[in-house]
This record gives sequence, structure tokens and C-alpha cells, in this order.
Amino acid sequence: NFYTDLHDDQKKDAINIRRLSDYAKENGSRFLFAVTPMKTALEENQYAGIPYNDFGKAADDVIRYMRYYGVDHLDLRETIRDSGLTYEETFYRTDHHWKTAAAFEAYAALAEWIRDNGAEDLFRNGETTDKASYEIRQYEDLMFGSQGRDAGLIYADGKEDFEAYFPLEDSVYSVKVGNVDEYTVREGRFSDAILRDHLEEAIDNVYEDSCYDLMFLHGLSDYLSITNLENEEGIKVLMLRDSYASPLGSYLAQNCGQLDMIYMLGNDRDKILDMIRENDYDYVIMCIYPENLSLDNLQLFEDVEYE
Repeated sequence: NFYTDLHDDQKKDAINIRRLSDYAKENGSRFLFAVTPMKTALEENQYAGIPYNDFGKAADDVIRYMRYYGVDHLDLRETIRDSGLTYEETFYRTDHHWKTAAAFEAYAALAEWIRDNGAEDLFRNGETTDKASYEIRQYEDLMFGSQGRDAGLIYADGKEDFEAYFPLEDSVYSVKVGNVDEYTVREGRFSDAILRDHLEEAIDNVYEDSCYDLMFLHGLSDYLSITNLENEEGIKVLMLRDSYASPLGSYLAQNCGQLDMIYMLGNDRDKILDMIRENDYDYVIMCIYPENLSLDNLQLFEDVEYE
């Protein structure tokens, strides 16, 4: 993308997030805003004079306003910087999404925030945030993301490796997929209902199938509701998200009685507000990629006043 501006006033974005935070609190939910890292070209690989799409400044502005307006927030970019992961360990070569190692660090930070803000008994001795509690599966030469598909297999220097974390202590889940009014249901263990147990068999055409899209939650959907059938009394969480939050939601489902996920980009705003009002969530979490921080995605109310 040869543009570097969302053409929005980030103060307006922040006011809309604050309005949503107030609405969540009015309906008995704790609210958290989280921003993810964004893959941009390394400076040494950039050509002079070309406006690479980097919306880090917009994210910086929104985070500053979150502090000003008193909204609970997590800057997951800082989480990744503090983790010590390199650029190559954080992002795929052929895709804009983050690798599982980086997403898992962000999940651990999100879990810690929830645990420290009213859910001290949520996590079993922190084991769900410990990599030692997972089988780390490696899929060699299988990942080919959207940036690779745009460039072509040869120019992108071929496919790359992919890995995913499968919990050693599993539970049974019921997953509703589709939209709020019409959905299908699948049921099974984490290793199949939430992640995809036999990933290699799902890849049919590298120009159509991405390991990231197929592995986490079996793909992107407008609405997803995950019930942990072995922890139904656990907390209820609504995550307002884009595709970057797919691995976060996958691993967070272990710690919830119910986790609902709504794809924010272009979704029905009234339905999102109805869900918050009607479902008695313990937490409402908005997790957004910097490039998606725009009024088109964040303005859920018609009566927001800008001052």
C-alpha cells in the first residue's frame, strides 16, 4: 500500500474507544483496548522516497489518548519488543501476520492483565501461558502467506516453515461459527475444534490456502462463540477483533467459560452493542492491528460528541 495516513483524527478514534469502554462498564463489563504490532519493511530494505505503509504513528497517538481518557490498554508492540524476539522471529517472510511465537507472547500478556484485573483464579498456576505446557509442532516448507501470493512463489523465494502450539492438557469445546443469527456448531478437543490437527491435509493450493488462516479457529469468520465444556462456569469474554487476534482468541479460550469473537471490520454495529448489552460479559476486549485504527471500524455510536 502506497499510503501512510488513515485520514482520521486519532483523537476521534480514541473518543469512540472511550465511549465503547463506558458502554461496556455500564453493562457490567471490564474493558481493555489492545493494539498489535505491524509488519513494516526493515529500514535497511526500504527504497528511498517510497511511502511505505506504516501506521505505527497512528497507533502511538491512539495509545497516548487512551492514557489521557483513562482507558485500560495494552500496547502489544512493547510486549514483543520486551520479549527479545527478532524481526524474523516475529513476522512471516511471506505474510503480514505475526508468527505463533510472537502471538503467544501477546497472549501471555493479555492473560496476565485479565488475571490481575479481577480473575486471579482464572489460570491454573499460570500453566496455560507456559510454553512447556504445549507440544510445539513444526510444519516445514508449508506456509505461504498473502504477501507471497501477491509476489509469486518464485519471486517470494518459496514457502517457509510454520509452527503451532498444542496444549498437552486438553479440554472439550463447542464452537459456533457463522454470524450471530445463523451459525454451525463443531465440537471436539482443542487440538481439533480450535486448532487444526491435520494441517498438511488442509493445504490444497498454496495460492489459496494459508497455514495461518487454516490453523487458528479454522479460518476467519464474522462471529465465533467458543464454550469450554469442562469450564462452563469460567469467565465470559467478548473479543472485538481483526485477523491478527485469531491466535490470541485460540489460546485465550482455554481460560474462559465462554469466549465470543466478532470481526469488527464492516460488521453490524448494532449487533455488537446488542451483544455487550445482552450477554453479561466479564470482559470486553478490543484488539486491533494499527492499519485498522480508523473511524470506519471504531465508530459504533451515532451520538459521539467530539471536543
